[in-house]
Amino acid sequence: LAQLAQLPRAQAALIALDPEDGAVVSLVGSFDFHHNSFNRVTQAKRQPGSAFKPLVYAAALENGFTPASYVTDEALTFTDTAGNVWTPENYYRRFYGSQPLRRGIELSINGMTVKLAQAVGMRTILRSTSFGSTTSFEILMEVMSP
Repeated sequence: LAQLAQLPRAQAALIALDPEDGAVVSLVGSFDFHHNSFNRVTQAKRQPGSAFKPLVYAAALENGFTPASYVTDEALTFTDTAGNVWTPENYYRRFYGSQPLRRGIELSINGMTVKLAQAVGMRTILRSTSFGSTTSFEILMEVMSP
């Protein structure tokens, strides 16, 4: 059995799916269960926006945008019908200005993703990603529709 010279500092999770039928092929929840028994696949609480971002970009690419298309990352604020306010922020709490899509997905730029979703349209994104029913996304569509 091989030994690592040092333990990895980064932790991650992996869910492998069969592209033909969507069946789960593998779940990897940590580097070493004996070292750390926390399972990042089944126990971690994730930010849903980060999981949704690639779907927005995929829909954009399927609908006329290219990796070189520019979208501006800037301060945005949305208020829903109940008066709840949402202001997307980036991890470093700064804005990046006009950036190509390839840079937006690389840096996981939130405001850029919101503007891209507005440009493509939430219904188009939902159709492109095979979600089928839009019921669970009604509030998201209300907030993000231009």
